[in-house]
Formats: sequence, structure tokens, C-alpha cells
Amino acid sequence: MRSLTGQMSSMAVMLKIQVVFASPENQLVIELEVREGTTIAAAVEQSGLRDELRAVGIDIDALTFGVWNKVRSGDDFVSDGDRVELYRTLEVDPKEARRRRADPDAS
Repeated sequence: MRSLTGQMSSMAVMLKIQVVFASPENQLVIELEVREGTTIAAAVEQSGLRDELRAVGIDIDALTFGVWNKVRSGDDFVSDGDRVELYRTLEVDPKEARRRRADPDAS
């Protein structure tokens, strides 16, 4: 970033983002300010969720990342206002779950 005199400013551009994880029991929402150029993986690390999820037996490396419900790579950069989401693996196919709810005797 340049100042009015043309000198390079040492001020880093900061982005406001959220890192979120949801389980059937609860939802974790971490609000962060990160430097421009931060990757999704780095933002997840900065959120502190790795330790929190490890404490309940969830391996963060087995999760998929996304931003606003679109799967993304951990190497992608975050943008201001992003909601970085950590996706769990599905335990039951959603179609099968609907069938079971519609006809509980069919199991």
C-alpha cells in the first residue's frame, strides 16, 4: 500500500472472516482478523479449532474446507467477509435418511 508521498506503507491489510464448524450437538463460530494473503488452511489453524476438535476426537485433517457452502482447497486465499466452513463426512446418505424418516418400518 502506498502513502500520498509514494512510500510503501508497512500497514498490512486485515480481513475479517469467520471459521465455523457444526456438529449435531453444537456450532462453533470463531471470528478472526487475518492478513491479506492468508490461506484457508492458515485461517483454520489461527482459529484454534484444531485443539478444540481434537479434544472431542475429531481429526481436522480429515475434514473438507469450504467458503459459503462451496468446497475449496486449503491453499486458496481468504477474502474479507468469508465464512470458512469445516465439513464433516456424512454418516448417512441424505436420501437414505429421508427414506428412513418417511417409512420407519422399512429399515
